[in-house]
Formats: sequence, structure tokens, C-alpha cells
Amino acid sequence: MRTFFSQQRWTLLKFYFVASYLILIEELVRAAVH
Repeated sequence: MRTFFSQQRWTLLKFYFVASYLILIEELVRAAVH
């Protein structure tokens, strides 16, 4: 159970970093267009 919690938290953390990266790219593209 502890391993599952650790793996789940790591997956959530990775998802958070990917989401932040995509948002950053979207902001850069939007700034470049405008």
C-alpha cells in the first residue's frame, strides 16, 4: 500500500510538471503570435 501511494504521488507530480510545461509553451506561443 505504501508503494502504491508513492507511485501514485510520483505520477501526479509528473502530470503536474507536464501540465505546467504545456501551459508555459502555450503562453509563449500566444505571446509570439500577439
